[in-house]
Amino acid sequence: AAEILSGGSFEVNTNQAGLAPSVSLLWREGDLRVMEMFTNNFAMKLEFGKISSGKLPGKVYLCLPDKTKSCVAGTFTARIQTFPRRR
Repeated sequence: AAEILSGGSFEVNTNQAGLAPSVSLLWREGDLRVMEMFTNNFAMKLEFGKISSGKLPGKVYLCLPDKTKSCVAGTFTARIQTFPRRR
């Protein structure tokens, strides 16, 4: 399945019609856990490099419409693991 992502890129425009993912934002306010879910008005872009030595590099950009305008952008490396099939 990771081979499908290799070299690909995905953009989510939640203002267009059709099925889009949702994003949940979780944080703490003292001892209280708070969650806000977004199903529209956010932007997300994922870019993946080529798989090499069992690793998949990528870039992420996500901007949310919460009151503090939460945003994350950066790079990551995913380690690819294969699991034996059960019989």
